[in-house]
Amino acid sequence: MERIVSLQNTRVRAWRKLQTRKGRERAGLFLLEGTHVVAEALAAGAPVTHVLWDETRPLPEELATWARGAEGPCWVACTPEVIAHLATTETPQAVLAIARMPVRDWRQWLAEQATTATGRGLLLLVDAVQDPGNVGTLIRTADAAGADAVFLGTGTADAYNPKTVRATMGSLFHVPVFAAPLADVVPALRKAGWAVWTAALSGCRYDDPALYVSPTAFVVGNEGSGVSPDLAALADGAVTIPMPGRAESLNVAVAAGVLLFEAVRQRGQQGGAGVPYPPDVRGGSAK
Repeated sequence: MERIVSLQNTRVRAWRKLQTRKGRERAGLFLLEGTHVVAEALAAGAPVTHVLWDETRPLPEELATWARGAEGPCWVACTPEVIAHLATTETPQAVLAIARMPVRDWRQWLAEQATTATGRGLLLLVDAVQDPGNVGTLIRTADAAGADAVFLGTGTADAYNPKTVRATMGSLFHVPVFAAPLADVVPALRKAGWAVWTAALSGCRYDDPALYVSPTAFVVGNEGSGVSPDLAALADGAVTIPMPGRAESLNVAVAAGVLLFEAVRQRGQQGGAGVPYPPDVRGGSAK
């Protein structure tokens, strides 16, 4: 194991740059903060290169097994000052990690979906959602619903923003996430046989029977303006969630959750594309 005590350490100075999108893209690396997220990354086999922890505090038991392994990332004991310098939260947790950003080709992925039967035929497309916390929650929600992938369109917060990574609660390592222009993705999906529905304030009721039993992609949009009109024009249609209360709209992640889990419900009742949802799906609660 290594030890770093100086803020002027060459690697510390390089890792500090990962707090910005430009720094992440140049280095091809990103920061993970918190024991749970780091443990999820390690369990998923994510390309973690270094795990850093506050040497004044015991290594969390959740990570101890990984630290004892002969292979894997480099484990680095750091002073609290180094951890605080690299962390993006006001009260940093004792554990950080550095991981390589995956390189994914969405067109290749889509082509592979047509030749395999491993997917459930459920996607989430995110149009210009700017808040990293919302984007992270969208990824987490898609993971919970068993979605095959998440596509982040132009103008959407970076999947590897530290706030986004924290908000995913580890789901970033469970579901493929692609950054791609949705104006290209939507026509490609429809050509491949997917139905593409946008979330809107008017349209078909979201719970129309059997609407989502074939391969389905949902598009959710910007917190203020929704899905762009140009993108909506490329889709099969719009679906709306009735709101009997006085609120003007739903949070984008809440709306995505309603749509995704309606697809889960419909497929559980009638059977859908790809792998069926098992009858004993584990229940969960909000945190």
